Amino acid sequence: MHTPPTLTSISMWNFRGVVGPMTIELEPTTSRGGVTFVLGDNGSGKSSVCDAIEFATRSLVSRRLRDGEKHQREIRNLSTTNPPGVIVRLANGDSYARGQVAADSLDGASIIRGNAIAGFDRAPVVIRRDAVESFWKIPAAHRLDYFWDYLKPPTQQVRSSADDAWVEEHRAAEHALARARRSLDCLVPPHFYSRNWKFPTHSKNASSAINAGVKEALRRSDKPRTLTAEQRIAINACVAALTEEESLRSNARSAESKKPRDPAPVGALIDKIGPRIAYDFFGIFGQDWIQDIEFNVDHSGLVDIRLITDDEALAPDRVLSEAGLDVLSLLIAVEAHVETASSHGQSPSIVFDDVFQSVDAPLRSRVLAHLAARLDRWQVVFTVHDRLWLEVAEQRFKEANFATRVLELRSGGFGGTPKVYGPSTGLLRDLRDSIENAASAVVVAGVAGRTLEALAEQLSYRLSAKVARRERDRYELNDIWLPVRTEIDSSQMSVAKQLTTDMSNTQFLRNRVGAHANDWADGLSDAEALDAANQVMTLAQQFLCQSCAAWGKRKKTGSSWTWVFHCCTQSSPTATS
Repeated sequence: MHTPPTLTSISMWNFRGVVGPMTIELEPTTSRGGVTFVLGDNGSGKSSVCDAIEFATRSLVSRRLRDGEKHQREIRNLSTTNPPGVIVRLANGDSYARGQVAADSLDGASIIRGNAIAGFDRAPVVIRRDAVESFWKIPAAHRLDYFWDYLKPPTQQVRSSADDAWVEEHRAAEHALARARRSLDCLVPPHFYSRNWKFPTHSKNASSAINAGVKEALRRSDKPRTLTAEQRIAINACVAALTEEESLRSNARSAESKKPRDPAPVGALIDKIGPRIAYDFFGIFGQDWIQDIEFNVDHSGLVDIRLITDDEALAPDRVLSEAGLDVLSLLIAVEAHVETASSHGQSPSIVFDDVFQSVDAPLRSRVLAHLAARLDRWQVVFTVHDRLWLEVAEQRFKEANFATRVLELRSGGFGGTPKVYGPSTGLLRDLRDSIENAASAVVVAGVAGRTLEALAEQLSYRLSAKVARRERDRYELNDIWLPVRTEIDSSQMSVAKQLTTDMSNTQFLRNRVGAHANDWADGLSDAEALDAANQVMTLAQQFLCQSCAAWGKRKKTGSSWTWVFHCCTQSSPTATS
């Protein structure tokens, strides 16, 4: 089966929290897979990016919530009256524009309306936190809607449980109206309505129309035209029943025009993915008292999930923690997505929008390692707001040989556009930012000193430096730096050895600048600060891969040693590095 292309970028204008223009470049999938991490605080625009991807590829933005209902998201930016627009570009060179995009911004993109892009028309592209959290709040009778998102044929309108509710409520309203009309007919002489009179089909002016009809019937039967109290009550009941029926009519007719759902495909899907979900959950969550996880779909579409123990079958939401429930529902969504992609030609692209809210660090790391293995050769996007968890996530995917990209969004405020920054994580994050943003000398030097401390701490154990222990293991920079320098001086890394000599001749090494107020720090020139910062940057780059920022390893060569990398294509940073 031909594999549809993945995404290369998404551009947006006047879309949710983005006035724009704003473009997010995504890491393309390769033989190794590609993952993009979008870092940002709450309100920085991360979910706007996810919604733009969903809207561009599938023409809709909805969120699954409890009781099987879906809430449509407002896609326009509320600070402007200009309509929203997006452009998505694919790895095969195709690009598509949806919404309102100025002609000079199309850049060859094809304008599309309505239907999803081929390859994105089966499964939702985005798995959101509320979809993970709300799964167990959806009644078993309505879970068919959740799974039907992965089974609905393209371009085919199929009823949801909400549609079924409209149909049932309208039928009940029709029956109530029929009863009200029969009660009224019993109070009016039979066969004496005017031949031209018909019971109204709309509630507007219905009361006067029914009154007139009843009075005409009474006149034709030589009865007094003054209505009795009983007749008035019956007329009011008819008007109320007609008003209720009319309020449901439009939605019910729309629902009736759609094809009824067949639960059989959901049962087939769950039969395929159920054993894998149970196996993966045991591997990640590790609960010995659970013997199996049982998935059942009955003829009505009720989807029931039970944890099988020695004694009984239990509903997961009765016994699992919040983290356990989130992990299980996330695995369900992922397996449904993977199965859909393999069976129906869905693009191997998936977006996780802040899905780890209640999962603690050790469990989160295991889930990430599982996803990196399960989504081999996929294009993955994660939105995150915690730098520490970002570093863990990036490491798990690097270990699985994914190409990685980190983007940071910083809020532009109401009516503004988020600012997009490049890779901003790891050891050199703050130092790189302070240099690129031309911060003051005090800030640059202070950040450089802090970075040097972090570098020395890492190298102290990566080089097996002999650090003398102090009371309560409290160390200052020189306690660690001097043993690290001794190890570097014994290496074949001439550039690193020269740097350690130059850096040891500056007071800057004690990290006094930026940490304490003093005349010397305030008089530091920009050139001096930048020189010191660049020395730290260059030294760190001797030990970090320039392509993926992974640490290399010490390799003994005779009585000395050098530093080698086994990632990407970077060679050992020797004298010429």
